[in-house]
Amino acid sequence: MSLSEDKNYELCSGDNAIGAVEEASGYKGSMISISESSDSQGYGRCLTAGEVFAGHALEAFDNSDGDNGDVDIRLRGSAKYRLQVEISGAVVTDIGSVVYASDDETYTLTEGSNTKVGKITRFVESGVCEVEFEPFVS
Repeated sequence: MSLSEDKNYELCSGDNAIGAVEEASGYKGSMISISESSDSQGYGRCLTAGEVFAGHALEAFDNSDGDNGDVDIRLRGSAKYRLQVEISGAVVTDIGSVVYASDDETYTLTEGSNTKVGKITRFVESGVCEVEFEPFVS
């Protein structure tokens, strides 16, 4: 049904939280993806190539003794944000290139079966770039 009067929305912050996969743990700064496994679909875990990128963990998390969702993973990532990261082989002409990840800390310019995480916005030095990360975009 279409709106027939003004509606107020609560503005959400730039951070997010999702429930962790059972028996999952990770470190502050880990890239997190949304599990596509049938027994944990929709919960977060350290990034697995090919799954949807959800953001970077703001703190370590430990759900090693828990079930799906018993522990929340606090994330930087409900909106675009930029971080300076190491990307092997990156050069100044890679500005604007799509960045992928193969696990929770490995960035690459190779698509393959990896997960799209953002784009290079600034070249810092050989192998170091500023990346604009964009969670929940496949």
